[in-house]
Amino acid sequence: MKRQDTTKQLKCRKCYKNPQEWQGYRKKKVNGVFVRVKDENGNDIKIYRAICTKCKMKQIDARHNGSYAKVLRTKVNKDYLDKYGLTKAQYDKEQSLKHNLPMLRFMYQGDTEKELTCMWSNDPLENIVLKNYKTGVEIVKVCIMDLHHMLVKDRCSVKKSGQEPSMIVGKGSLYNKQTKTIAELLRCIPITSTSHTQIHHINKNLDLDNYPDNIRPWAIRSKENFESFKEKYNYPLLDYDRLIKGLYHD
Repeated sequence: MKRQDTTKQLKCRKCYKNPQEWQGYRKKKVNGVFVRVKDENGNDIKIYRAICTKCKMKQIDARHNGSYAKVLRTKVNKDYLDKYGLTKAQYDKEQSLKHNLPMLRFMYQGDTEKELTCMWSNDPLENIVLKNYKTGVEIVKVCIMDLHHMLVKDRCSVKKSGQEPSMIVGKGSLYNKQTKTIAELLRCIPITSTSHTQIHHINKNLDLDNYPDNIRPWAIRSKENFESFKEKYNYPLLDYDRLIKGLYHD
């Protein structure tokens, strides 16, 4: 269906319910420069698509035998699987983890080069080799870890900011996150899934006193470490006393 040039927005020519969608202005080339075309009243002529977005998407879905978004996602994932052996979401998460690992290492261990280990069992958390027993193919995962909130109430983690730590570290860069997001990570420790289960069975209520000094994040073991972390990653609004207070039950 052809576009209609008009200065007035009309109804969709297909469903006659929704308004036509504005596409831009009609232009013509004058002395090598594109200028807007005027109507007899001197107004810019706007170009509207003859059908609305809803009807357009129905046509696209019909051409793809279903949801266009689903078909597109399947195609993109196939391209990523062929190239990297991962879906797009898995690839993006892995790239974010690679980017964020130096900061996480410094936060939890005080060294950007030392690979992360479970703070409960000391098992390695980086470069984990997994084997698919059906195909026999081995896959190396950049990092596999659970981030455990140290404050626990009735066997449930207490999230002060309401954010999920695994989503924080696996989506985007940590270097420009809000202060409250970094504070949330400072209240957690990286551990294995097995250790996570063990910790939650120690007691139904846990606070900072239940964790020995060597199991706490390096950045909060002392005020000097905390200030060093703040200065290195430029988070001046982080407050040590407030963060420590947040690791105890009210």
